[in-house]
Amino acid sequence: MFKNGHATEGTCVTTCPDGFWGNGSDCDACAAGCATCSNGTDCDSCPGDEWLDKHTGGAHVCVADSDSCTAGKKIDEEYKHCLTTCSSDKIEDNGYCIRCTDP
Repeated sequence: MFKNGHATEGTCVTTCPDGFWGNGSDCDACAAGCATCSNGTDCDSCPGDEWLDKHTGGAHVCVADSDSCTAGKKIDEEYKHCLTTCSSDKIEDNGYCIRCTDP
């Protein structure tokens, strides 16, 4: 029996718990190392102090620290992300994504 289309470990739930994602009527496990995910291959967030290394055309994975980011990625220390390009609210400065400050 499922409630709202999701179930995990034989219990009925309205949303899948961290570490799982809603796949049809089941809660399937996220890829190894993900704290949360929205599919079986890409991490949305990482546990503890780990960093999210976002890949275009590949799986988003968790890495130990900014030194473990894929070469050439921009470092966003605020969100612990390794990015191909900085988000629209930040600028790149020597490989880091930083917020603009008023002069």
